[in-house]
Amino acid sequence: MPSHKEISYLGTTFFSIKNGLINLGWISFDSKEIENQIFPPAPPYKIENIFNGLEGPAKKIYKLILSTRTALTDSKYALVAALRKDVARAPDLSLLNMEAIKEIKEQTCLTRDFVTSSEGHNIELFVYAPKGQEMNNKLSTILYLHGGGWSIGSPENYDLTNRKLALTVNTRVICLRYRLAPENPYPAGFDDCCFIYTYLRKNRKLNNIVWNNNKIIIAGDSVGGTFAASLVLMKV
Repeated sequence: MPSHKEISYLGTTFFSIKNGLINLGWISFDSKEIENQIFPPAPPYKIENIFNGLEGPAKKIYKLILSTRTALTDSKYALVAALRKDVARAPDLSLLNMEAIKEIKEQTCLTRDFVTSSEGHNIELFVYAPKGQEMNNKLSTILYLHGGGWSIGSPENYDLTNRKLALTVNTRVICLRYRLAPENPYPAGFDDCCFIYTYLRKNRKLNNIVWNNNKIIIAGDSVGGTFAASLVLMKV
């Protein structure tokens, strides 16, 4: 926890809060007295009971924890609300039935190919487009970077997401199979994303695949969101 102008104690904590209860993962403070005040040895803890029973610096520390959590939660919900408003035409994928999924697949197409990286290994591309628009190079291009915490996930896991995105926005979606940890430690996966983004910007065609490189939108979720933000900051 970062120091505060009214709090001189430092510490680290990892815990989850659900339905008003705290499940402790790990905690350590410079002051054992404060640590024992905040988390007595019997999880799960009721938030209100702990906060009301705290005194002095411990109460200030706990208040800082809760205020930070509230600010992050409010920001998350505001972002989700904005995104839902922008993509109101796209239903929640979890609510789709098998008939709707089949319809989405019938209305979109998938083309797969490989690009050889500067390091000499092949990076597989999954390219989605609305049916009949496969060779339309005027469609906008979205480079979608899948999630999975650096070590799991694949373009196949995001097949329906990418199809729905291509269909709803009427765009071409390109998803790559970047290298995963621990077999390929960081920055291998990010290097693959950088290489493909640069490749897409410099080229317009790969065998039977075309794309619009005038404006490429970068998107992703979880670690893919991290990669997307990093690509923008890198200005590759």
